Amino acid sequence: MSYLLDANALLDLIKRKKLVAGYYILDLTLYEVGNTIWKETVLFETLTKDDAIKFMANFANIVRKLNIIRIQEDIDKIMEIAIQERLTFYDAAYLYFATKNKLILVTNDKKLYDVAKTKIKVIRSSEIK
Repeated sequence: MSYLLDANALLDLIKRKKLVAGYYILDLTLYEVGNTIWKETVLFETLTKDDAIKFMANFANIVRKLNIIRIQEDIDKIMEIAIQERLTFYDAAYLYFATKNKLILVTNDKKLYDVAKTKIKVIRSSEIK
C-alpha cells in the first residue's frame, strides 16, 4: 500500500517508532514538522534546544527514506479545493496529491479526515500497525 502522510501522521508514526520508509510526504511536510518542533522548543518549552536539534538531525535521516512529492504544479487546483472545502491550503494539497497519485491519505486531522473520506481512501496513523 502506498501512503501519503501529512505532518501530524508522520510525527505520530515516528513517535511510535513505526517504519515509514517508502511512504510519501509532500515537500511542505518538512516545514510543518520543523515548525512543530520549533513551537515545542520556543513557545511551549517542552523540548530543549539540544533535543530539538537532535530530533531534526534524526528526522533528516528518516526523510532520506521517504518519497517526497514537490508542490510545483497545480497550485491553482489546490486553491480551488481549499476554497471549496474550506480547508487550509496545506490540507488541500494533501488531499489533491493523494487523489492525483492514487495514494491512501494518512491524517489525524479531523477536518481533513472528514472531507477526504468522502473522496478518497483515508486512514488515521493509528491504523498503521
